[in-house]
Amino acid sequence: MAEGARTPSALEGMHYRIEDLQIDLAEAAERAHFAEALVKTAAALTQRYTGESAVETFSRALVEFFGFGRVMYFDLRDGAAVRRFFIDSGSGGELPPPFLGDDRTFVLGDDDIKIGRPEDLDVPVPDCRNWYVFARVRDEGAHYGFVFADAHPASCCEPLQREVFGLLTSLATATFRATDSHQRATILAHSDPLTGLLNRRAFESRARDALAQCREGGRSCLLAIVDIDDLKAINDGAGHLHGDRVIARTAEALESIARGVDVIARLAGDEFVVLFAECDRDSARVRVRELSRRLRARDLRCSIGGALLEVGDDLQSLLGRADAALYAVKSAGKNGFAVV
Repeated sequence: MAEGARTPSALEGMHYRIEDLQIDLAEAAERAHFAEALVKTAAALTQRYTGESAVETFSRALVEFFGFGRVMYFDLRDGAAVRRFFIDSGSGGELPPPFLGDDRTFVLGDDDIKIGRPEDLDVPVPDCRNWYVFARVRDEGAHYGFVFADAHPASCCEPLQREVFGLLTSLATATFRATDSHQRATILAHSDPLTGLLNRRAFESRARDALAQCREGGRSCLLAIVDIDDLKAINDGAGHLHGDRVIARTAEALESIARGVDVIARLAGDEFVVLFAECDRDSARVRVRELSRRLRARDLRCSIGGALLEVGDDLQSLLGRADAALYAVKSAGKNGFAVV
């Protein structure tokens, strides 16, 4: 020991040790806080089934659990940077989208996460508050969007905060991937893969709701079954690819006449159905005649049977009466229509 050096007393050594322990305790408490916040965020995100709800949950978690005062999320899934969510716990005022260059791209470089201060930004953020975090939400197969967060009460970003933000964006990416898969599965479960129309199961659910609304409003409606004449002969003579084109053109004709309140579906290989909501007896024949005209304009031969909603009808009885009208048209030579 150098001459004149003083040996720390036992009390001083204990004091230093207590300071070290307090630092360790503070770090442990911070880690516990972030771990709890991640768990809460994960639990909230697992209940989201759409990309929009996942974005909102993720953005709110950054404010409620992680202390940021402002969050903006920009979605890229449609090919353009569109702000899908904005939250400002301070002033509450919305600002112009930041980070957008003339070519509508984000200025982030090759980094997945960028943390810095306002003066570091290539394109300044209006009213950037304190330090900021700017991160991509993406995986190998998809680039979902970008998140920007600032106005954190801490004076600077600590390494642990950066680590946690990386985990959080990974969690968000996994959720967005899952919601995309869920939405695709939902679409496949409820739609016809060839035409994109509703399938029978989805139609029955939607049609029952539409019938209930018509009854509650004291309105009538028309259910029309459309059958492609001789589709089997078309498939046998020209091939199934040509038959698929006929089916697709039939679906297009139905969509061209339907309104937002109407329900269209493909029930079977050659059979479609349209529920014309808010359609009374005077307009029913006009709607069916116009549908027949549009089918003929596409060089399609189809038979149409329609039935108006009557007192005591449920969906199955309405389908039955429309099917009976269709059978009458088929028996009379096809390529016509009848309404009962």
